[in-house]
Amino acid sequence: MKQFLTLFMAILAIGCAYAQQTTVATLSKASTGEVTQYYGATGLINAYADAETGDAIYLSPGTFQSVNLGKVITICGAGMTKVTGEESTSTGTTLVNNFTINFEADTVNNNKFRMEGLTCAGTVTINGFHGGSFLRCTFANNISDNTSNIISDCSIINCVLNASRFMKANNGILFQNSYIYQTYYGSGTHAFDFENCVIVDENTNLGRSTSENCNFSNCIISSSSNSTILLSDCTVYNCILVGNVSVGSSSVGVDNYSLTTEEYATLFQDDNFYKLTDTAASTYLGTDGSEVGLYGGFLPFETTPTNPQIVSLTVDSQSTSSGTLPVTIQVK
Repeated sequence: MKQFLTLFMAILAIGCAYAQQTTVATLSKASTGEVTQYYGATGLINAYADAETGDAIYLSPGTFQSVNLGKVITICGAGMTKVTGEESTSTGTTLVNNFTINFEADTVNNNKFRMEGLTCAGTVTINGFHGGSFLRCTFANNISDNTSNIISDCSIINCVLNASRFMKANNGILFQNSYIYQTYYGSGTHAFDFENCVIVDENTNLGRSTSENCNFSNCIISSSSNSTILLSDCTVYNCILVGNVSVGSSSVGVDNYSLTTEEYATLFQDDNFYKLTDTAASTYLGTDGSEVGLYGGFLPFETTPTNPQIVSLTVDSQSTSSGTLPVTIQVK
């Protein structure tokens, strides 16, 4: 009940902002249930300053200035940038400017960082990320780890990563039903797990790590490089490998599909974001029997956040005889 009331208050505040064409950040305090609104482009900065471990910040549609993140909290926006063929239920929430992430998981209270329903327009630099997730976010610029610190127990689900990035990993990063442009380079005791991803690479070290394994399952992996791209020291199951992408002799490959670049060009529907045609979806199957790529598996690609979103708001032009002004809010 407490969580429902918190969401209701957040939706109400966002509805007011929606009507006034302004932006609002709503801070929900986990310890007291108190809800506070912060208006304007600096709303996230001000809400974050007052946030503590376990709190949640809900952002309305619009553009907010970003803030460096070091607290284990939840940040939920109104939706990532619309991608081709996806209907958008809101104008989305965008964080501008570069920012850093650096924190440890709250293992005592089992709190984990979560960011959902946002577009990050600037570069995101990770100086430490242990126990957290990104869900239905777009990273329009680089996301990278340029320090000796490494990432562990992280999930990246239903995300779009549009620029080259290099990250270190210790004990796992899971990429699930996400679009990934350019290569990841992993180092640490364990590298990356890719499930139902579309990976577009233009370099020659896709999936290559110094001594650790990457695991690919039910993915579509393509490259425009003229050089052979070997998936070395990896496991590769039920993936579509396009052009010069192949499984190296040091890897384990099972039930993969090799396609030419010409065949690859016919895989997808014209007006949908990397969605397979009906023929391709019934031909290229993953380990679970569903189609490979973004829309197969247990978490098919979706851009709408899991928290309720305002899809329409209507304010009557006149008040009623009793002096009230009818307002209709449709929430999905």
